[in-house]
Amino acid sequence: MSDGDARIFDSNEALSRADGDRELLSELMEMYLVQSKEDIGEIEAAIARKDAKRLEFVAHSLKGASATIAAEQVREQAYRMEKIGASGNLAEAPALLRQLKESINITNELVSKAIAKFRSGTEGRP
Repeated sequence: MSDGDARIFDSNEALSRADGDRELLSELMEMYLVQSKEDIGEIEAAIARKDAKRLEFVAHSLKGASATIAAEQVREQAYRMEKIGASGNLAEAPALLRQLKESINITNELVSKAIAKFRSGTEGRP
């Protein structure tokens, strides 16, 4: 994993947050793959409906899930989206949504690769 990838998703940090439990982390990452896609759909719908409270709630959820698995870029963007929802001014939300979708796609690719490595037992080995 390159330094740039680690800023997006840091599998070593994620493993540390899971107290070194590869199986637990794999399960959390699999749930993240599903939930992040659902959350981005909910965020998109909240923006379309101009539902600031729902936007704030779902972005907060995505932020927490992203922090759990050390997906820093998505966590940061979800935090910004949460703040937009809290403010009630959704003018910047569509542009941030585009960035968030791209970040989730990249993150989920990296997470999928990490799951495969953890399951094969090759993560962290030379």
